[in-house]
Amino acid sequence: MIKRALQDITNVKNTHIHVSIKKDRAEEAKRALQRYSEHVAPFCTGLDRAPGIGAGSDLSGYSGEISLEMRKTLVEWMYDVKIDFSLSTLTYQTAVRALDIHIAKKGSSKKMFQLVGCTALFTAQKFTECKKIKSLEIFVDVCDNAYTKERFIEMEREILRSLDFSLIFLLPTHLIRKSSSLLEASLQTYASEVILTEISYCLKKPSDLAVYIEDNVSCLIDSGLAATPDALSLSIFTRGTPGQYKKYGSFVKHLKSSASILEQQSKSVREFVSKLNTE
Repeated sequence: MIKRALQDITNVKNTHIHVSIKKDRAEEAKRALQRYSEHVAPFCTGLDRAPGIGAGSDLSGYSGEISLEMRKTLVEWMYDVKIDFSLSTLTYQTAVRALDIHIAKKGSSKKMFQLVGCTALFTAQKFTECKKIKSLEIFVDVCDNAYTKERFIEMEREILRSLDFSLIFLLPTHLIRKSSSLLEASLQTYASEVILTEISYCLKKPSDLAVYIEDNVSCLIDSGLAATPDALSLSIFTRGTPGQYKKYGSFVKHLKSSASILEQQSKSVREFVSKLNTE
């Protein structure tokens, strides 16, 4: 009995100690994150601007041989490569931004357009991937050897010059407060990727897009509400009939804008989006 009592007391003390340590570590992590946020806030504010890669009515900066429909096809193909090569969403989003900036500044021929997109992925992964990066050879191969390794390297130099040798972009995915719900977090990530197929993203600041994605996903999941036609005015909502959402603006249209990208999402995301009504 005495031995058992001593064991029980010891266990209680150990449990108390472990709990205290975890609380202390959590508080320290919270303080460190707050200090870090305060430190990087001015830097993020400086980067929080719309890409603004076009001028006048030509919002994209695409002209000549390259159309917006061709751009969408390439961006969807880049997503296929991202999935096949297990690249991160940061790599994909950075690459699309690099693609748009380069085309806006330098243009491209139809013949070289795929090379620009694939090289943008090849270059972005060096900057964003934590694990071993993919070799140049597999990027050459995924283009069916239509371009040589030397041409890839030349294009990489051209893109980097267009970017002033900087791949530091503030992206909506950096600012979205990730949900603890797997479905909600998956929808946030998907929305931040599929919205890149539409050039209108270039007119919005990353912080505005983050709010647009975060609030709309939350509304769709939690309350069956969605934004009104003013895409960034999220204070007024329209309630739909059970299981459907109607005439609330562009968000669900974004979610359904690319069937090929949607097909590669998890089953839960595909089923959720398929139930949404865009009419």
